[in-house]
Amino acid sequence: MTYSDAKGPQIQGRGDLSRVRRLVVKIGSQLLSTAEGAPDFARIKDLAQQVSTIREQGISVLVVTSGAIAFGRQALGWEERPRTTKESQMLASVGQAHLIQAYRQAFEAENMIIGQVLLTHRELADRTAYINAHHTLMAMWEHDVVPVLNENDAVGYEEICFGDNDQLAALVAAMVEADLLTILTLTDGVFTADPGLDSGAARISEIDGSSSVSMRLEGSSKMGSGGMQSKVSAARVACEAGISVVVTNQSLLTVLNGEDIGTFFRAPLVALEKRRHWLRHGLKEKGVLHLDAGASKALAEKGASILPIGVTRVDGEFQRGEVVGIHGADGQKIARGLAEYPSIEMRKILGRHSNEIQSVLGYRYLDVVVHRDDLVLE
Repeated sequence: MTYSDAKGPQIQGRGDLSRVRRLVVKIGSQLLSTAEGAPDFARIKDLAQQVSTIREQGISVLVVTSGAIAFGRQALGWEERPRTTKESQMLASVGQAHLIQAYRQAFEAENMIIGQVLLTHRELADRTAYINAHHTLMAMWEHDVVPVLNENDAVGYEEICFGDNDQLAALVAAMVEADLLTILTLTDGVFTADPGLDSGAARISEIDGSSSVSMRLEGSSKMGSGGMQSKVSAARVACEAGISVVVTNQSLLTVLNGEDIGTFFRAPLVALEKRRHWLRHGLKEKGVLHLDAGASKALAEKGASILPIGVTRVDGEFQRGEVVGIHGADGQKIARGLAEYPSIEMRKILGRHSNEIQSVLGYRYLDVVVHRDDLVLE
C-alpha cells in the first residue's frame, strides 16, 4: 500500500524533499505533444515509470494533466488549431477519452490502476462539491489508485483559455494537503529573462513563495510566452496553503533527490487556514463592495465583519453566498468574502444601521453583509 495517511514535514528546502509523502504532479499540453503537434505517448510512458518508482518509496502521487484537445485533434485528423470555443470543447470531449486511455495503458504496464477525475471551477467553488472531491481523491489513494485529473474542458470555456491547468494543480494540491507540487514545463524553471531571447538569462534557483519577488515575477513580461507567469501564479497559490513547489523540466526522481534543478518556491511556515485558502482562490468574484474609511480601517486592522452602514457602493450582480471583492475607501482591494445578501437587496440597505435591515427588506439574515468568518484579507 502506497497511501500516506499523514502529511510529511513541511518542505522548507531542497534537503527536505526526500521526506515528501504526498506529491501532486502537473504536466502540461506542450510536454504531451511532439514537435509536430501529435500526442507524445513516450512522455506518458516515461511519467508512468517515474511514478511507479516514486510510489515504491511510500509516496502517494496525484497527476494533473492537460492534453485533451491535442489528443482530440489527432483522433479526428485536425491539422489546424480550433478557431472557436465549440470546436475546442468538442475536441476536448473526443480527446479526453483518448488521453485517459493512453494513461491507463502506460500505468497498467507498470502495475498501477488509475482513476479519472474531471473538475471545473464550479466544483471548486461549491463548498459541498469541494469536500466531496477531497473525499474521493483520498479514497482513491487509500485503495492504491493513482488519480489523474483534468479540467472538464468540454463544458468550461474559461478552463480552456486560462492557466493550462496550473491553477487547478495548485488548488488540488491544497485540497489533498500535499507536501509538494511539481510543475513540469518546457524550461528548467523560472529565469531572470526569456531564455529564448536573452543568452544572459539565468535560472532562479529558489524563491520565497510568499514574497514580493514572486508577485513581481507573476506580473512580469520578461519570462517569455510559455505560460511561466501562470506557473508562478500557481506556485503562489500553493505556497499560501503551506505547499512548496518545484517548476522544472527535469525528472521527478531528480526533484525528490533534492538536486539544484528548476526553481524551488519555498512555502511560508504559517499557511493560510484551509477554508480561507478556498475563499481566496477557489471562488470567482461576482461583484464588489466599496467601504467607507471607518469600515476599511476596521476590516484591515481587526478583520471585522462588514456592516451595511460601512458600505458606500455595490458593483455587479450576485446572490447570497457568492463571493465579492471588498475595496477600501482608497479604491484598493483589501479582502474578499461571501455576501450575506444579494446585490439587489444590499443596495437597499447600504449606509443604513443593522437594526434597519428588517424594516427595509422585510426580513433579516444577519446584522452584517459579510461575516468575518467568511472573508479573507488580501
